[in-house]
Amino acid sequence: MAKTVLNLLMTFDGFIAGEKDEIDWIEKVHKKDSGYEFDFSSFTSNVGAIITGNRSYEMGIEQGWFKNNAYGPSPIFVLCSKTPDKTPDDADFRYVTSGVKEAHRLAGETAGDQWVYLFGGAKTFQQFLNENLVDEMFITIAPILIGKGIRLFDNLADRHVGLDIMETVKHSNGMIEIKARIEQGF
Repeated sequence: MAKTVLNLLMTFDGFIAGEKDEIDWIEKVHKKDSGYEFDFSSFTSNVGAIITGNRSYEMGIEQGWFKNNAYGPSPIFVLCSKTPDKTPDDADFRYVTSGVKEAHRLAGETAGDQWVYLFGGAKTFQQFLNENLVDEMFITIAPILIGKGIRLFDNLADRHVGLDIMETVKHSNGMIEIKARIEQGF
């Protein structure tokens, strides 16, 4: 059975984007780079399906994030209220209009023994976490405070979610990678 994993970059104060979806802070953090390189292909080689919310999908299409299999060859399940009239050919997009549980089921069947990667955004992640559909989180904390924006951990149904910290890595540019397993029934 597929494991469902969230993997993303977050500010030190818990934001994944600014108030208007700005992610310019990511570039600022990477300018501080002192040799840090995240091997994203080692992560995506374990991924068999990707799930994203509609807003992240639309931003990704607009910004060209999905071109050239940037997230690997896995199909991308898009949570949306209706299937778009025009579908881009940037990746293998599959549209799900029947909610997170159905998207999770379809992505899990597609992924098989590989992982289901929760790509974005915060509302999608929160819905999955509230339904107990997340197994692990790989969060890289960036050494920056942005003060306002979209928080990753808002709107959680259960305010006590246990985590088993599996690995922590501090990089020379100040980024901290944390891999944590969700403890169900905490």
